[in-house]
Amino acid sequence: MPRLELPNDQWAELREPDEIPRKAARKYRGKMYDIVTAATNAGDGIPGDDDPDRAAAVGRTMMSSADGLNGFEDLAEAMVLAVTREWSFGSVCQEVLDELPDGPINAIYDACQKGGYAEALQPDFGATPDEDSPTQPS
Repeated sequence: MPRLELPNDQWAELREPDEIPRKAARKYRGKMYDIVTAATNAGDGIPGDDDPDRAAAVGRTMMSSADGLNGFEDLAEAMVLAVTREWSFGSVCQEVLDELPDGPINAIYDACQKGGYAEALQPDFGATPDEDSPTQPS
C-alpha cells in the first residue's frame, strides 16, 4: 500500500491485508473476543437472541460501560499496530502509539476501515477444501 499522509507532515506505510503478521492479527482478534465476551455478559434487560432489537440493546449497553468503550479503543489500537509497517514516529509499538496525538491514529484507523483490514483480520472458521483437513465438508 502506498504511504498514507498524516497530519503535520507525518506519514505511515501500511501493510497489504495479506501481509499482516499472524502475531499482530491474533492480538487484534483477542481484543475482538474480549468485546464479544463483554457483550455476551452485558447484563439484564437485553432481549433474547431472536429479538431484532438485541444488537442495538447490546451496543447501547457496551457503549455505556467503561469496559465496552475501552474494548473498542483497544481494538482500534490493535488494528493500527497490526497494519502499520512503518511510520514517521519511530518504532511501530504500543509505547510510541501511546505518546501520539489522536489525529494520526484516527487517520490510520479510518484508512484501515476503508481498506478492508477489519475483514482481513477476522478469523476464518469455515470449512477448508483441503481433503486432508479435519474441517473438510462431508
